[in-house]
Amino acid sequence: AQARRATGVLSGEPLRCVVASDLTRVRQTVAPLLGTMPMPTVDDPALRERGFGGYEGESLFADLWFRTDREVEPVESFVERVLGAMERHVVGSGVLVAAHGGVLHVIAGALGLMPDDAARRNAVPLRFERGDGGWTAAELTPFGVRPATIDVPAVAGK
Repeated sequence: AQARRATGVLSGEPLRCVVASDLTRVRQTVAPLLGTMPMPTVDDPALRERGFGGYEGESLFADLWFRTDREVEPVESFVERVLGAMERHVVGSGVLVAAHGGVLHVIAGALGLMPDDAARRNAVPLRFERGDGGWTAAELTPFGVRPATIDVPAVAGK
């Protein structure tokens, strides 16, 4: 249902290609879109979620982000991997990136944005745009476009 809803919303977007994680659940999510809007697709393992080793599938996901065990991919490596993929593939407009929640956080963070709760749900189409005031993110919905970020509090002393 989520993928079909996203397909309906994205069918009106001027997309020219899809860059996606190579994991099955992401391919399943973009399949309905590619069925209605065939376009070139690149599967890149660099867009996989952060590796948690033996903790994969644990329900205390938030706590896992702070783990530094040897079997857990270091945050720095994860960020470098994701941003490297973005640099390689996202050139110009019309690129749909289909990946995972952690990947969204890396991209948004690199742009100085923080997605709101609604924007972090599965299969939510977001449009990132650069304007005079910097980057913005908007959720694409069947009813139009809505801002999809919350204000990031200023850090004292900066």
